[in-house]
Amino acid sequence: MTEELRLAIKDFKSRINSFNFVINYEEPQFPIGSIESYKAQLDLANEYLEKHPEFNNEAFNTIGLPLFVKKRMDHLIEVEQLKINHQEQPSVSELLWDAYMILDHGDHDERLEMLGILEKHFCTFGKPRSRIKR
Repeated sequence: MTEELRLAIKDFKSRINSFNFVINYEEPQFPIGSIESYKAQLDLANEYLEKHPEFNNEAFNTIGLPLFVKKRMDHLIEVEQLKINHQEQPSVSELLWDAYMILDHGDHDERLEMLGILEKHFCTFGKPRSRIKR
């Protein structure tokens, strides 16, 4: 390992630690564990990988950043997306009313579309127990 590469890795570790720990009584730029913090770490890792392509090896991965941060980012983005999607979902009573109106007044295509909406709702939130005896 060259001296330049060793210093680059040391600098990288130091900069990554500044996102995850309070160092010399200095708070990190972003809240520890926040999406912003992980995005900044991922950007930093990509910056170093562009400057030093030889980082893209097992030694760089043992620093613990790239794979962990990417997985964590994916998870946090997925959670945020679920929150957004949940906010966009109609309430159950709105959904029931829409379904009733389409069953009563809709044509075949509208009914099929509503079945798709209901199926998506039940896949997301689960199916209730039926009270109808068959």
